[in-house]
Amino acid sequence: MSITIYDVAKRAKVSPSWVSWALRDHPRAQEIRPETRERIRNAAKELGYLKNRSATTIRTGFNASTVALLATGNVHPQGNFSLLTRLNALGYELRFYSLGEPKKAFEEILANQLRYVICKVPIHEVRLQVAEFCRANGIRAVFLGAGAVGMGYPVFSVDTRREMCQLTRRFFSLGHTEIALLCGVHRYCATELRHLGYLDAFREHGLEPDPEMTLCEEYSTQSFLRFVERKRPTALACIDGLLATRALNDLIRHGVRVPEDISILAITGMDLLPSILTIGRFTEPEGISEQNALEFLFSGKCSAPLTEDGLQLVLESVYHPGETEAPPPQRVRRYRELWKHDIFRKTSS
Repeated sequence: MSITIYDVAKRAKVSPSWVSWALRDHPRAQEIRPETRERIRNAAKELGYLKNRSATTIRTGFNASTVALLATGNVHPQGNFSLLTRLNALGYELRFYSLGEPKKAFEEILANQLRYVICKVPIHEVRLQVAEFCRANGIRAVFLGAGAVGMGYPVFSVDTRREMCQLTRRFFSLGHTEIALLCGVHRYCATELRHLGYLDAFREHGLEPDPEMTLCEEYSTQSFLRFVERKRPTALACIDGLLATRALNDLIRHGVRVPEDISILAITGMDLLPSILTIGRFTEPEGISEQNALEFLFSGKCSAPLTEDGLQLVLESVYHPGETEAPPPQRVRRYRELWKHDIFRKTSS
C-alpha cells in the first residue's frame, strides 16, 4: 500500500494540508514554523512517501517536482552528478536542456510545465535570454557559476575575480614579478572576471600591469610558444586547468623546465588532465554553491546572505599545492639560451 499525506500527517502530528503545503513548497508553507516543516519532511522521508507528480501537475497547472538544468554543449547527467544527487534526495527530478538552441529548450520547458530552472550557462548574452524567459513566464530560477548579476535572479558562485587575484598574489609571494596571464578568448563571464583579478593583484603591489603580458586568444602551441619567447615570463597564471595543462606539456616538450625556468598555476573546478607534473591550483569548495542555490530556489531564502546586487559568494577558494611552482630562477641563463638557439621555431615548424 502506498504512503499518503495522511500517513505523513499522522507521523508528524500535523494536519494533511500542512503536509501538502510543506512538501510541494506552496506559498502558504511559509506560515508553518521552520522546525515543523523540517519535521514534516523527516516524517515523509522515514515513511518513504513519494509525491503524486501527475496529480500535482494537474491540480496546480505546473510541474513543481522536476527541475530544468540549462547548460551549453553536450549536456550529460554524469557531468552534474552532485546536483542530480542533491535534487533526488529532496524528492525532485532533473531534466537536462542544452542551450545550443535556446528557443527549442524554452518551448520544451513550457510544454512540460516546469516551474524551476537552474542555469549553468557561462555566456552572458545567453544568461540574459534565460532570465528574460523565466521572468516572462513566472518561472523560479537561479544561476550557478560566475557571471553578470542584476537580472532579477541570484547568482551563486565563488568570487572568481578575487580567486584570480589570490592566484597572482601567490606568485608575488614567491618573488615573481614577470607574471604572464594565459587567458584565452573572452567568451565567458568568468574569463573576463579572472582577467580583472589578475590586474587587481598587480595594482595591489603598486605595479602597472603590462598589457602585452596577457595572451587573450584561442590557444595554439605555436602562438603560445612565440608569446613566451617574446615576453620571457618567470611565472604563468592560467585561467583554467585545461589551458594550464596544454601550456605545461608544450613547455616541457620544447625543453623548458617547470618550475625551474617557469612556474605555472591555474584556477580550475575540475581535476586536471593527466600530465607530467601536478599543477598548483585554486578550486571552489565542493558543493557549497549548489547547496545554497537549491535552498534559495525552493524557499526564496538561503542561510548565506545575498549581496546587494543579488550575488551570493561562497567560501573562499581552496589552494592545492602542486609541483609547478617555485621562486623565480636567480640565474636564468639556460632559460634565455632556449630563445638564442631558436628551439621553439625549429620544433614547431
